[in-house]
Amino acid sequence: MFWFGTLIAGKDPLGTTERFKIMNPNKVTCNVKFSVKPRSLSKSEGFAFKVEPESLSIVPNQHKYVTVSFNPSEMKQYGGVFEAVV
Repeated sequence: MFWFGTLIAGKDPLGTTERFKIMNPNKVTCNVKFSVKPRSLSKSEGFAFKVEPESLSIVPNQHKYVTVSFNPSEMKQYGGVFEAVV
């Protein structure tokens, strides 16, 4: 679980971001696709997440970073699921 804390909606036009280190401990290059999807289909829970880049190629025994942005537009609860598919 990643927690962005309490933010004031619309205060910062860029929102807040967190960087995550993605490692490849294997002997083969891996291609990874990233996404953040809504946690539920409920309209009462908002969705304000974005991931960059959406895909990476990571060579053996190396790492790269992915940035997840959170930019709420309303005062409500938000939830999302971060997914990395190799």
